[in-house]
Amino acid sequence: MKKIIVLVLLSLLTFVLYSCTNKEKESTTEKTEEQEVYQISEKTPKLVRTEAKTDDYETLQKLEEKSPIILLVQKKKEIKSEFGGNENAKIPVGTLSSVKVIEVIKNESKEKIEQNQIVSVLESEVYDRDDNTLYRVNDYSMMQENGQYFLYVRKSETDNEFLILGVTLGKVEADTKNAKPGRLKTSKLSGEIEKLHKAAYEKNKKYLKK
Repeated sequence: MKKIIVLVLLSLLTFVLYSCTNKEKESTTEKTEEQEVYQISEKTPKLVRTEAKTDDYETLQKLEEKSPIILLVQKKKEIKSEFGGNENAKIPVGTLSSVKVIEVIKNESKEKIEQNQIVSVLESEVYDRDDNTLYRVNDYSMMQENGQYFLYVRKSETDNEFLILGVTLGKVEADTKNAKPGRLKTSKLSGEIEKLHKAAYEKNKKYLKK
Protein backbone atom coordinates (compact mmCIF):
# COMPACT_ATOMS: atom_id res chain seq x y z
CA MET A 1 0.00 0.00 0.00
CA LYS A 2 2.83 2.38 0.90
CA LYS A 3 4.52 1.58 -2.43
CA ILE A 4 1.34 2.44 -4.33
CA ILE A 5 0.99 5.80 -2.53
CA VAL A 6 4.63 6.63 -3.18
CA LEU A 7 4.22 5.80 -6.88
CA VAL A 8 1.08 7.96 -7.15
CA LEU A 9 2.84 10.90 -5.47
CA LEU A 10 5.83 10.54 -7.77
CA SER A 11 3.53 10.49 -10.81
CA LEU A 12 1.74 13.64 -9.63
CA LEU A 13 5.04 15.39 -8.97
CA THR A 14 6.32 14.49 -12.45
CA PHE A 15 3.10 15.81 -14.04
CA VAL A 16 3.29 19.12 -12.14
CA LEU A 17 6.96 19.63 -13.06
CA TYR A 18 6.22 18.84 -16.72
CA SER A 19 3.29 21.27 -16.80
CA CYS A 20 5.32 24.08 -15.22
CA THR A 21 8.17 23.51 -17.66
CA ASN A 22 5.80 23.68 -20.63
CA LYS A 23 4.13 26.86 -19.36
CA GLU A 24 7.52 28.46 -18.84
CA LYS A 25 8.52 27.54 -22.40
CA GLU A 26 5.25 28.93 -23.79
CA SER A 27 5.67 32.12 -21.79
CA THR A 28 9.25 32.52 -23.02
CA THR A 29 8.12 31.96 -26.62
CA GLU A 30 5.33 34.55 -26.28
CA LYS A 31 7.74 37.12 -24.83
CA THR A 32 10.23 36.47 -27.63
CA GLU A 33 7.55 36.86 -30.30
CA GLU A 34 6.28 40.10 -28.70
CA GLN A 35 9.82 41.45 -28.49
CA GLU A 36 10.49 40.66 -32.15
CA VAL A 37 7.31 42.44 -33.24
CA TYR A 38 8.22 45.43 -31.05
CA GLN A 39 11.72 45.62 -32.50
CA ILE A 40 10.39 45.54 -36.06
CA SER A 41 7.92 48.36 -35.35
CA GLU A 42 10.64 50.45 -33.71
CA LYS A 43 13.14 50.26 -36.56
CA THR A 44 14.17 53.58 -38.07
CA PRO A 45 12.34 53.81 -41.40
CA LYS A 46 14.13 54.18 -44.72
CA LEU A 47 13.69 57.71 -46.11
CA VAL A 48 12.78 58.24 -49.77
CA ARG A 49 12.60 61.78 -51.10
CA THR A 50 10.38 62.53 -54.09
CA GLU A 51 9.92 65.72 -56.09
CA ALA A 52 6.65 67.21 -57.27
CA LYS A 53 5.85 70.34 -59.23
CA THR A 54 4.04 72.90 -57.07
CA ASP A 55 2.90 76.49 -57.24
CA ASP A 56 5.63 78.88 -56.20
CA TYR A 57 4.93 81.75 -53.81
CA GLU A 58 7.93 84.04 -53.60
CA THR A 59 6.65 86.15 -50.72
CA LEU A 60 4.34 85.82 -47.74
CA GLN A 61 2.01 88.36 -49.34
CA LYS A 62 1.59 86.18 -52.44
CA LEU A 63 0.98 83.10 -50.29
CA GLU A 64 -1.67 84.95 -48.29
CA GLU A 65 -3.36 86.23 -51.45
CA LYS A 66 -3.62 82.73 -52.91
CA SER A 67 -4.78 81.14 -49.64
CA PRO A 68 -8.56 81.33 -49.22
CA ILE A 69 -8.13 79.82 -45.74
CA ILE A 70 -5.49 80.43 -43.05
CA LEU A 71 -5.80 78.45 -39.82
CA LEU A 72 -3.99 77.91 -36.55
CA VAL A 73 -4.41 74.20 -35.81
CA GLN A 74 -3.27 71.49 -33.44
CA LYS A 75 -2.38 68.14 -34.97
CA LYS A 76 -4.44 65.30 -33.44
CA LYS A 77 -3.55 62.10 -35.29
CA GLU A 78 -2.85 60.41 -38.60
CA ILE A 79 -5.96 58.86 -40.14
CA LYS A 80 -4.57 56.91 -43.09
CA SER A 81 -1.75 56.74 -45.62
CA GLU A 82 -2.87 57.06 -49.23
CA PHE A 83 -1.19 55.37 -52.19
CA GLY A 84 -1.96 55.36 -55.90
CA GLY A 85 -0.75 53.05 -58.66
CA ASN A 86 -1.40 49.30 -58.77
CA GLU A 87 -0.32 46.06 -57.09
CA ASN A 88 3.10 46.15 -58.75
CA ALA A 89 3.91 49.80 -58.08
CA LYS A 90 2.67 51.88 -55.17
CA ILE A 91 2.80 55.64 -55.63
CA PRO A 92 2.71 57.69 -52.40
CA VAL A 93 -0.08 60.28 -52.49
CA GLY A 94 -0.18 61.65 -48.96
CA THR A 95 -1.32 61.11 -45.38
CA LEU A 96 -4.72 62.20 -44.21
CA SER A 97 -4.40 63.79 -40.76
CA SER A 98 -6.97 65.20 -38.37
CA VAL A 99 -6.37 68.61 -36.83
CA LYS A 100 -8.26 70.74 -34.33
CA VAL A 101 -8.95 74.32 -35.38
CA ILE A 102 -7.67 76.71 -32.70
CA GLU A 103 -8.16 79.95 -34.64
CA VAL A 104 -9.68 80.86 -38.01
CA ILE A 105 -7.34 83.62 -39.17
CA LYS A 106 -8.84 83.94 -42.64
CA ASN A 107 -11.75 82.28 -44.43
CA GLU A 108 -12.81 83.57 -47.81
CA SER A 109 -14.17 80.21 -48.92
CA LYS A 110 -17.70 78.82 -48.86
CA GLU A 111 -16.69 76.40 -46.10
CA LYS A 112 -17.98 76.92 -42.58
CA ILE A 113 -15.03 76.53 -40.24
CA GLU A 114 -15.26 77.13 -36.51
CA GLN A 115 -12.98 77.04 -33.48
CA ASN A 116 -12.50 73.56 -31.96
CA GLN A 117 -13.73 71.92 -35.15
CA ILE A 118 -11.89 68.78 -36.28
CA VAL A 119 -10.98 68.82 -39.96
CA SER A 120 -8.88 66.63 -42.26
CA VAL A 121 -5.69 67.82 -43.94
CA LEU A 122 -3.69 65.98 -46.61
CA GLU A 123 0.03 65.96 -45.76
CA SER A 124 2.84 65.26 -48.21
CA GLU A 125 4.61 62.62 -46.14
CA VAL A 126 3.59 58.96 -46.35
CA TYR A 127 4.65 56.02 -44.21
CA ASP A 128 4.50 52.54 -45.78
CA ARG A 129 4.23 49.99 -42.96
CA ASP A 130 4.77 47.04 -45.31
CA ASP A 131 8.41 47.87 -45.96
CA ASN A 132 9.04 50.46 -43.21
CA THR A 133 9.65 53.26 -45.72
CA LEU A 134 8.93 56.96 -45.26
CA TYR A 135 8.23 59.04 -48.37
CA ARG A 136 8.62 62.83 -48.28
CA VAL A 137 7.48 65.02 -51.15
CA ASN A 138 9.69 68.09 -51.60
CA ASP A 139 11.16 67.48 -48.11
CA TYR A 140 7.78 67.96 -46.43
CA SER A 141 7.85 66.73 -42.82
CA MET A 142 4.66 65.54 -41.13
CA MET A 143 3.05 67.74 -38.50
CA GLN A 144 3.82 66.33 -35.05
CA GLU A 145 0.98 65.17 -32.80
CA ASN A 146 -0.11 67.90 -30.34
CA GLY A 147 2.04 70.45 -32.19
CA GLN A 148 0.49 73.72 -33.36
CA TYR A 149 0.85 75.06 -36.90
CA PHE A 150 -0.28 77.90 -39.12
CA LEU A 151 -1.75 76.35 -42.26
CA TYR A 152 -2.37 78.08 -45.59
CA VAL A 153 -4.91 75.83 -47.27
CA ARG A 154 -7.76 75.41 -49.72
CA LYS A 155 -10.61 72.89 -49.75
CA SER A 156 -10.25 69.92 -52.07
CA GLU A 157 -12.65 69.98 -55.02
CA THR A 158 -13.24 66.21 -54.80
CA ASP A 159 -12.77 65.14 -51.17
CA ASN A 160 -13.72 66.36 -47.71
CA GLU A 161 -10.22 67.50 -46.86
CA PHE A 162 -7.97 70.55 -47.00
CA LEU A 163 -4.86 70.85 -49.15
CA ILE A 164 -1.75 72.74 -48.03
CA LEU A 165 -0.55 75.33 -50.55
CA GLY A 166 2.98 75.02 -51.87
CA VAL A 167 3.59 71.76 -49.95
CA THR A 168 6.26 72.95 -47.48
CA LEU A 169 5.45 76.65 -47.87
CA GLY A 170 1.92 76.44 -46.49
CA LYS A 171 2.78 74.67 -43.22
CA VAL A 172 4.40 76.95 -40.65
CA GLU A 173 5.52 75.67 -37.25
CA ALA A 174 3.89 77.67 -34.45
CA ASP A 175 4.46 75.76 -31.20
CA THR A 176 5.87 72.23 -30.95
CA LYS A 177 7.34 72.21 -27.43
CA ASN A 178 4.68 69.69 -26.29
CA ALA A 179 4.55 67.77 -29.56
CA LYS A 180 5.23 64.08 -30.01
CA PRO A 181 8.44 63.47 -32.03
CA GLY A 182 8.01 62.31 -35.60
CA ARG A 183 9.34 59.08 -37.12
CA LEU A 184 12.38 60.90 -38.47
CA LYS A 185 14.04 64.25 -37.88
CA THR A 186 12.37 67.16 -39.69
CA SER A 187 13.88 67.80 -43.11
CA LYS A 188 16.00 70.90 -43.56
CA LEU A 189 14.22 73.55 -45.61
CA SER A 190 15.78 76.08 -47.95
CA GLY A 191 16.75 79.51 -46.71
CA GLU A 192 13.98 81.15 -48.76
CA ILE A 193 11.29 78.94 -47.22
CA GLU A 194 12.64 79.45 -43.70
CA LYS A 195 12.59 83.22 -44.28
CA LEU A 196 8.95 83.08 -45.42
CA HIS A 197 8.02 80.89 -42.44
CA LYS A 198 9.67 83.29 -40.03
CA ALA A 199 7.69 86.21 -41.49
CA ALA A 200 4.46 84.19 -41.24
CA TYR A 201 5.17 83.27 -37.63
CA GLU A 202 5.93 86.86 -36.61
CA LYS A 203 2.71 88.07 -38.22
CA ASN A 204 0.46 85.39 -36.70
CA LYS A 205 2.06 84.61 -33.32
CA LYS A 206 -0.52 86.91 -31.65
CA TYR A 207 -3.04 84.09 -32.13
CA LEU A 208 -1.06 81.71 -29.93
CA LYS A 209 -2.50 81.30 -26.45
CA LYS A 210 0.00 82.09 -23.70
